[in-house]
Amino acid sequence: MPLSATPRLHVDYADLLAVPFVLGGEDQDTGLDCLGQARVLLARIGLVLPAGRPWEWLGPSSAVILGREWRAATQAGDLLVSESHGMGVHVSTMLDPASGLVITTTTAGARTGKAWAIQGLTGVWRVGS
Repeated sequence: MPLSATPRLHVDYADLLAVPFVLGGEDQDTGLDCLGQARVLLARIGLVLPAGRPWEWLGPSSAVILGREWRAATQAGDLLVSESHGMGVHVSTMLDPASGLVITTTTAGARTGKAWAIQGLTGVWRVGS
């Protein structure tokens, strides 16, 4: 799968901080979960996240693994996949690789944080262009 040769260094996200958490949510007008939020952000940079849950599309046909440490996320839009305290797979989206800023959604809603603080990181993935 081809990856973009042009690094993505920024993605607009501020409006998503006011969006409530909705399990399975994919519409920012009514609420998003972590995967819905990733879909919205990737669409803003011209990428489509395949349908389904992460374990259905993580792999060579849809996304490539860059590494298993957060520093492997070198472009805005890279996905940091982690185990979610026995709740399944969780997806955070890289916003600013230089500072390690990510956005994620929890039951409390959207928030930003640092990639290095993600617990249970299983891999960093990039969706093809």
